[in-house]
Amino acid sequence: MKNPLVSWLLCAHKLNDYLYQAIESCLCQTVQDFELLIVVNGDQRDVIEESIKERYAYDQRVKIYSTPIHHLTFSLNLGLHYAKADLIARMDADDISTPDRLEKQLEFMQKNPDTIVLGASANIIDESGRVVNTIVPPLDDKSIRIQLRYRNPIFHPSVMFRISVIIQEGGYGGGIYAEDYDLWLRLSTRQDVKFANLSHACLNYRSFGVGEARRNVLAYASMAGSMMTLLVAKRRSSMLPGLVYTIAKSFVMTK
Repeated sequence: MKNPLVSWLLCAHKLNDYLYQAIESCLCQTVQDFELLIVVNGDQRDVIEESIKERYAYDQRVKIYSTPIHHLTFSLNLGLHYAKADLIARMDADDISTPDRLEKQLEFMQKNPDTIVLGASANIIDESGRVVNTIVPPLDDKSIRIQLRYRNPIFHPSVMFRISVIIQEGGYGGGIYAEDYDLWLRLSTRQDVKFANLSHACLNYRSFGVGEARRNVLAYASMAGSMMTLLVAKRRSSMLPGLVYTIAKSFVMTK
């Protein structure tokens, strides 16, 4: 059997309606040549796995892997290990992909073979699913690289990337809340890597999750750690202003 065009990568540690909404949004795409890898972790993993298997027993594209290790970075790397496609589409367990997401991102990646990481704009939704805002991030490689010195300009659950380059970089690392930012920073040291974001909103992103991350001191600490690593190990002095800014912001935003 030929490999699919895309491997969805979704990790979950809770069983709720949001998870099933996320799964359904992955399955109900205008492009159907994909596999959906779901990595379940933590104490509820057996319950989650059985529930998903029962609900999607008819769909051979849905593949479930389980680990007791309750850490997103490990689950993401485990998913990468089992992925069969050259392109990975990330997805979070509480967001919703638009039906044309794969279509839009595949079209861009096929037309731009030098793009390694492709994100997208996002509709911010509340707990009821109502769109309250739309965020358009920086779109081109140069603008994204500049923003990376201070913050993460890429919505992780909107990302499609080429797995071969991610594997070369050693996969995901970083601390809590910074697994994606740490990876983008490491990739930004390579001249053969290009970033891009679509202006088209391919993701409905739950606003209350955004708020929690922004005010969590561990998120700032993780980001600062990744910045410090690049500053010291790679002699990237351009990271120093962003490092100072992140540390200062952590004291202001988390009081």
